[in-house]
Amino acid sequence: MAEYLKPNSDVTKGLFTNAGTDHYVLVDDAENDTHDSNSTFVSCINTATYQVDEYGLENLVASSGTYSLQIRAAAYCTAASIGKIKLGVKVGSTVYYASEQTLGTSYSWLSDTWANNPATSEPWTVSEINSVVAVLAMSGDSKSAAKCTCLYAIAS
Repeated sequence: MAEYLKPNSDVTKGLFTNAGTDHYVLVDDAENDTHDSNSTFVSCINTATYQVDEYGLENLVASSGTYSLQIRAAAYCTAASIGKIKLGVKVGSTVYYASEQTLGTSYSWLSDTWANNPATSEPWTVSEINSVVAVLAMSGDSKSAAKCTCLYAIAS
């Protein structure tokens, strides 16, 4: 059975926010692939350099088993074909990024799946998922903003 894991802490804060100082609360609104649009978000503004947030995740309810892990995000860019996003997982001190994706000009769902823990090349265990960090990297250009309003993980 799939478990949905929301962010519950900030590990690294490199993106900008539209409200407050806790980044994870601005992207933790996922329920059945819904989000709050531009009510709360983190963003990368006026730079082609990737800016990064890292989020701790809720723990699995399950106490045993092996899993794959998917990171999902709802994001967009204010200018067409400019904004980029990379989703990743941090295992220990190493970040493993999936392929770069180009953002559209309206919110859409993007995801990447790690069938195996990239540090071990084996299916994820409960303890590994409970200690993994979700990574969100975004870039734009000097006249655009990339925004993410929702991010969560699915362990299945």
